[in-house]
Amino acid sequence: MEIVFSDSACGSLKMAQQYGRGKYCSGAAGIIISRTDGDKPTKAEIKDARREFEEKER
Repeated sequence: MEIVFSDSACGSLKMAQQYGRGKYCSGAAGIIISRTDGDKPTKAEIKDARREFEEKER
């Protein structure tokens, strides 16, 4: 028996119960890009960070 007290906990529980089933595993990921000069990251930096993450996940 599982009891949850919020929508986010309910969603997390549903995802955990279905993990590994089917053709793909669903989920979410976040990437944090921090620059020492305080500027926003360039599109190239974002693309590189995303590619690096995807390679690690494989």
